[in-house]
Amino acid sequence: MDRGRSCAGSSCSRWFAAGFPSTSRFATATAIRDRIAPRGKVRLEDISSLVDELLDDRYDLDALGAVTAIEPPRVVEEDGSWSPFSKGILAVSLMGAGLEPEDAHDVAREIERSLLRQGRAAIDRTELRHLVAATIERTDGPGPARWYRVWRSARDDGKPSLVLWAAPRAPARRRSRSRSRAGSSCRA
Repeated sequence: MDRGRSCAGSSCSRWFAAGFPSTSRFATATAIRDRIAPRGKVRLEDISSLVDELLDDRYDLDALGAVTAIEPPRVVEEDGSWSPFSKGILAVSLMGAGLEPEDAHDVAREIERSLLRQGRAAIDRTELRHLVAATIERTDGPGPARWYRVWRSARDDGKPSLVLWAAPRAPARRRSRSRSRAGSSCRA
């Protein structure tokens, strides 16, 4: 993974969420990536300073006021441990459940927006799974939501599972008459 690109994009997203034009997002993220790529490892503070420097040349940051970094909500396990919500991990999980990549990423983005809009600092994993199923049902229909629930159930029971996916069978092609007669009408 290109850490410069992901860090720069993440950092820029905070500023643009505060009102910066989306047309500047790619240019700013690219400029940050180009500056930090030769360094290898970079501290978050250095990225924030670089964002300030690049954006201060184009915008009046003082007029904006303080921008608070938005932390992703925590996904809390039954044992109390937690991990940050990740759109990427959720999207990969949804692809494993049969959603197309674009649909999986759309659902993951919608879930994240919903959690942030609600100001949720944490969500129980079981509640998150119900939210995911409801979102899939609303956006993709009951069939994909049912597949997600079946897939989650199979994964959660702890037993090894073998799932066979089958597409509808295409009709068998018929042999052309000229081909089937060719063998019988050959003359030596």
